Amino acid sequence: MSIGLNVLFRSGEQDYWPYLTQRHLTNFLWPLAGSLGLPRVELMEVLPSYRDADELGQLILELKAVQAAMERPKEGDEYEAIEHVRDRTAELIERLTEVASRSAEVAEVSFF
Repeated sequence: MSIGLNVLFRSGEQDYWPYLTQRHLTNFLWPLAGSLGLPRVELMEVLPSYRDADELGQLILELKAVQAAMERPKEGDEYEAIEHVRDRTAELIERLTEVASRSAEVAEVSFF
């Protein structure tokens, strides 16, 4: 199983981009987000859809905080696939930033 970014445009067009597998989410990303107090990332799979640029901006800020934490892992606490998770998170931030810049065209952003 995996989770991905789903963007529904007002035109009816839909765009899906796979983010991470369940293993990376449950073994690393979500616990890290929980320890940092970042509920939007920790609950990414169950939070309601994002419908405007401000909500997306808050998620992007939390993802950037996760990314910063991955840049400086605590000794003995490094995840074996941290580079993969870090790279995919950087790509997700880029995609979400682009989607937020096109917010007038976007009907809904969700993860599943």
